[in-house]
Amino acid sequence: MSAAEDVPLFSGASTRTLEGPALGGRKLRAWQSAALAAYLADRPVDYLLHATPGAGKTSFALTVAAQLMGGRAIDRIVVVCPTDHLRNQWALAAAAAGIALDANLPNSVGPVRADVAGYVTTYAQVAQKPMLHRRRVEAR
Repeated sequence: MSAAEDVPLFSGASTRTLEGPALGGRKLRAWQSAALAAYLADRPVDYLLHATPGAGKTSFALTVAAQLMGGRAIDRIVVVCPTDHLRNQWALAAAAAGIALDANLPNSVGPVRADVAGYVTTYAQVAQKPMLHRRRVEAR
């Protein structure tokens, strides 16, 4: 079996499906399936994904997050993005995938709510209170 066959994927490029959140039942694109297989085979600490607007970067990232949460490799997701508009888009996409992310967590509130898997914030919020965000991440 190849590494790609060992990796549970959404139906589409493979006949196997991802266990856990199904990202609204959407199929992965060919590049997403290949990138997911490569990511899961290597399990890098850092991973840079570069793709054109609308290519499916958010879906790919949520698929990776769902895999890692399902395997208990992580238990918190923090998305850092440039604008409030994108913060809301991320939270909506995550909700459609069955992953609850708080898009309204201000810097004035300390801990992340227990009923969410994480939160979405902006670069500006992190720049204003970097140690707060570090503590939030390190708390789990």
